[in-house]
Amino acid sequence: MAAALTFGLIGHLSLTSSAEAAIGTVDQVPATTILIPYFEVDLVNTNGRTTQVSLSNTSATATLHNVVLWSDAGVPVFNFNVYLTGYDTQVFDMRDILNGTLPRTASAGQDPSDTISNHGNVSQDINFASCSSFLPPAGVSAATVNDLRAMLTGLASTVAYPGQCVGFNNGDNVARGYLTIDTTTQCTTDTPATPGYFSTSVASLQNTQVAEYMLIDRSTNQMTIDNGVAVEGSTTDASVNVSGQYTFYSRLIGSDASDRREALASTWGVQGDNHSGKVLVWRDVKAAPAAFACNSTPSYAPLGQEQIVFLTPDSEPTISTTPGVGRATQVTPMTAAALGAPAAAKQGWTFMNLNTTLGGVTVPTEDPAAAQSYITVVRTLEDTSRATTSSMAVQLDSAGDSSHFTLGN
Repeated sequence: MAAALTFGLIGHLSLTSSAEAAIGTVDQVPATTILIPYFEVDLVNTNGRTTQVSLSNTSATATLHNVVLWSDAGVPVFNFNVYLTGYDTQVFDMRDILNGTLPRTASAGQDPSDTISNHGNVSQDINFASCSSFLPPAGVSAATVNDLRAMLTGLASTVAYPGQCVGFNNGDNVARGYLTIDTTTQCTTDTPATPGYFSTSVASLQNTQVAEYMLIDRSTNQMTIDNGVAVEGSTTDASVNVSGQYTFYSRLIGSDASDRREALASTWGVQGDNHSGKVLVWRDVKAAPAAFACNSTPSYAPLGQEQIVFLTPDSEPTISTTPGVGRATQVTPMTAAALGAPAAAKQGWTFMNLNTTLGGVTVPTEDPAAAQSYITVVRTLEDTSRATTSSMAVQLDSAGDSSHFTLGN
């Protein structure tokens, strides 16, 4: 509870009264889509790893939000709706979600006494009639909970994709994946992968939400906190309104730009020490979401890259030949075994160009070799096993105008 309250305060402190937004720049501003690039929940140890998310509305206008769970192979597995009054914040724990308990919110029509989603004297509270059968949420059925747990640990689905898998099995009973959170005009069971989600205006273009997430392991007293990734939308910027352009949801809409959301970056500069550093890497798998046989892997896997180069403090390069970040989302140590880092040399910084081409996939149509990604650097502080720090790697381009630059060429 203390962590949740503290996290909620952090969410409020992130509010920005005015912000200069730039399409194509990964900047911390209110956005129409939030990417939580990684979550994990230990399904065996209830005192082990989990992920907590704080979602805030930066406007006085009440808003709806569609939270979608994606597997670590990039397949949507579940969604739920969140209503926020003006300037409201909602905190939820992914362990609760995977136990079948959803955040309890409701718009004015489902909450006439204003006891569920309270509002203040400077915030709006309105009725979304479409939410009458969605909010406040009912408990999730046991069959769905069991299916979610199976899908997010790489086991065979029993309900959503019967007999098939949609994630990677690491054999440790830790559920892994990522979240997208879209502002919407109505409560929905749809996801961004549902035909018509953008063209029929289920998704809105309100750049009003911010979020943070915490990776928590109470068994080791470790915690890492970072901002959710702000993905801005625009109805006027040509880079997200012309068919063929690379937009955030391009792989789901045939690159027709109907989502009107900016792409992230494809090339990054990463500082770190290969004795303690890890990279949290989210990648656009570019292929349409699809289940696969449980004794195999997704058609795209592993994702390649144009170049990963480790540089020592003396500028000596080592080119990685290891596909250590080949999934939709993963946390990878910056070591020789995991990522091809030089085993003996201390690391200065790392150049990561994660553009890649997939056979038979022409997303985005204007540059099929471009591939958006997001990288967070996570470090454990020297001489301690408890304190960790995290920060976004340095964006070196925009996937919407990818440079395809490689060191030495």
